[in-house]
Amino acid sequence: MVSVYCNERALVALLILFIIIGCRRDDAVLIPDEVKVPPLEEKMYTVEAFKEVSIDVAIDGTYYGQNAPDRMFNLSANRKAYAHPDIHYFPNGFNGYQYWMVFTPYFGVVSSFSKPSTFENPTVVVSNDAVHWSTPMGLQNPLVKCPAPEESFGGDPNDTNTQGYWSDVDIEYVNDRFYLFYRSSWVTAGGLKGRGAASANNQLKLKGGDPQRAIVRQTSTDGVHWDPLEVCYTSALPHSPPNNLLLSPTYLYDGKQFVSYEVLNNNSSNYFPGDKPSYVLRRSSIDGLDFTTFQQSEFVNFDNEPWLKKNVAYAPWHIQACMIDGYYFMLINIGIVKSSKGEALYLAYSKDGVNFKVLDKSLEDREAYRSCLFPIAHDKKEISLGMMIASTRGTFRYAKLKFLKEKMIN
Repeated sequence: MVSVYCNERALVALLILFIIIGCRRDDAVLIPDEVKVPPLEEKMYTVEAFKEVSIDVAIDGTYYGQNAPDRMFNLSANRKAYAHPDIHYFPNGFNGYQYWMVFTPYFGVVSSFSKPSTFENPTVVVSNDAVHWSTPMGLQNPLVKCPAPEESFGGDPNDTNTQGYWSDVDIEYVNDRFYLFYRSSWVTAGGLKGRGAASANNQLKLKGGDPQRAIVRQTSTDGVHWDPLEVCYTSALPHSPPNNLLLSPTYLYDGKQFVSYEVLNNNSSNYFPGDKPSYVLRRSSIDGLDFTTFQQSEFVNFDNEPWLKKNVAYAPWHIQACMIDGYYFMLINIGIVKSSKGEALYLAYSKDGVNFKVLDKSLEDREAYRSCLFPIAHDKKEISLGMMIASTRGTFRYAKLKFLKEKMIN
C-alpha cells in the first residue's frame, strides 16, 4: 500500500509540474515580450489637388509691319497655348496682385499655325489665386514681338524662310526690381542691338557677329514698364561651347549673387565630362548681367538619375530652379534631347546648389514640359512651394507643395 501511495503522490507531483509549465508557456503566449515595430515612413512631401489654369491674354504672332490679323487673338480657358512658366509670389501683393507670372504662348492652339514659334514671345500676367490670370493694367502683351525676317538668320544662307524667335523665359525679383531673362534663337546681332539698349554692354557682347543663341535680360520696377534688353551672354566662347543650344536658363538670387542654371546639349566632347546627351551648368553673377564664363562655371551633379530606368536615352531637356530657406529646388524636364522633346518631370533638391538629390518617383511620366516651382513660405518644420505643371498640350495645372524638413537628406 505504501508503494502505491508513493507512486500516486509522485504522479500528482508530476501532474502539478506539467500544469505549472503549461501555464508558464501560456503566459508567454498571452503576454509576449514587447516588439519594437519601426514607425511607418512618412512622405517627404505632399501635393494638393491640381487646378486647371486659365489665362486671359492677347497674343501676337506677327512681326512689326506684318499684316496678319488672324495671328493676333486672345487666349482663354477654352483656347490654350501655355508654355515656359515662371512665377514670383508676393505675400502682401505687388501693385494689387500676389502672383506675377511670365510665360510664352506655345503648343495648344498655336500649333496649327505656320511658324508657331513666332507666338513664343515673353508675356506677363497676374493673379490672386494662381489659377485665373490676366494682363496687369497698363501693360501691352507680348512684351516683345517676334523678330522680323530681316532680323533673322539661319544655318543655311540660301534659306529665305528663316525665322528667329524668343523662348525660355524666367523671372526673378531682387532689391525692388523685376529681372526677366529669356533666350533668342537665330536673331541677328543687328536685330538684338535694334531691340536693345544702345549700351557698351551690347556692343561688346555682340561684336563677334550673329549668335545662334543669346541670353538677354530686361528689368522693371513696376512690372509694366520695362527697360530695353541687354545681352547677358551668347552661344560662343568664352561663355558657351560654340553654337550650343543654351536651353531653359533659370535664375535665382541667393542673398549675395545671382545663380543661374541651364541645360547644355553635348554638341562637342571636348567641353563635357562624359557622353551624356546633356549637362546642367551652374553660373553666377553679381549684377545679373555679367555671368561667369563656361570655364569659370561648374556642372551640376545629380546623385541619382531615376529617369534612366524609364529610357536609357533620357536626359535633362528643360529645367527651372528656385531657392528658399537655404534649400535649392529644381524641376527637371526629361526627354530625348536630340528630338527636342520633353516627356517626364522630376523634382530635386540640394543644400549646396551643385549636388542635387532627385526624388525617385516622377511627378509626370508623359507630355510634360518646362514647369516651375516658386517659394511660398517656410517655418521650422515645413517648406511650402507653389508648382505650375506645363504640358506639351499647351496647358498649365497649379498646386501647392509642402516638404517636411526632417525627412529631407541634407
